[in-house]
Amino acid sequence: PPPSTSSSSSGRSGDSPKSSSKTNDSNESNPPPPPEGPIYLCAPTGRAAARLQEVTGEDAKTVHRLLDFDPVTAQFNKNFKNKLEGAKVVLVDEVSMMDLALLNGLVEAIPASAVLILVGDEDQLPSVGSGAVLADIIKSKSLETVRLNQVHRQRQASNIVKVAHTINIGKVPSLSSFSFPPPIEEMMENLQADSNDSQLSDFCFIET
Repeated sequence: PPPSTSSSSSGRSGDSPKSSSKTNDSNESNPPPPPEGPIYLCAPTGRAAARLQEVTGEDAKTVHRLLDFDPVTAQFNKNFKNKLEGAKVVLVDEVSMMDLALLNGLVEAIPASAVLILVGDEDQLPSVGSGAVLADIIKSKSLETVRLNQVHRQRQASNIVKVAHTINIGKVPSLSSFSFPPPIEEMMENLQADSNDSQLSDFCFIET
């Protein structure tokens, strides 16, 4: 089956589990049975993988660990010749952080019979390496995509949510309702005024 994608806006997988599944109007009352076989959960970073494991209760790994990366050869031991054994479903979170090389390595190691689910936020962290993989996949409209619009990290009326949505549609947000800390110079002056020499012994001030 072709892969599917899930994209969320202004939320993070670390705050609520996200999922994407293929749907068919004629089968909504009788959904297909879950696939039999291993279900692999992974993410491009250790922190994202740990959070994915926490919210699902299932084992999750980094993509590099899942593909058995060899630091000596800089190659994946799981590849198109040695695929993920028996994989039925591979769910990848935080795909916006994956570059072309990493996603290509993952896809090569997935059996053709497996379902690939890509989860991420196209408006969030881009990859450090080349390519805007998730954004390009969604824009291509070549894969079935489900967009999640419910924000769980902040209240719906939160100013952060409003600002994020405003930026996403290409407008300049109003920040009048936000409070900001004073400039660093003012903070340091206040610290020096409120502290004596012995209390400042643990601080090092560097002028630039």
